Amino acid sequence: MNGSWFINALSHELTKALSSSSDDVNLSQVLTRAAHAVAYEFQSIALGPDMNAKKQMPSLYSTLTKEIHFPCLTSA
Repeated sequence: MNGSWFINALSHELTKALSSSSDDVNLSQVLTRAAHAVAYEFQSIALGPDMNAKKQMPSLYSTLTKEIHFPCLTSA
């Protein structure tokens, strides 16, 4: 309904990071925190026992060649 587990976790982590009091946000830290949330806080709910209570483990892979930083919203 609201997107994949990873997109939900990423949106939550970005919102949290951008509203924090730190000077800027490191994208790799945000992605790692989102992957952690998916791995430990999400679990499938299905009728069949073969698909119920399953987990996902996101795999992060990047070909970025530059750092990406988001300015903090509180400093704007």
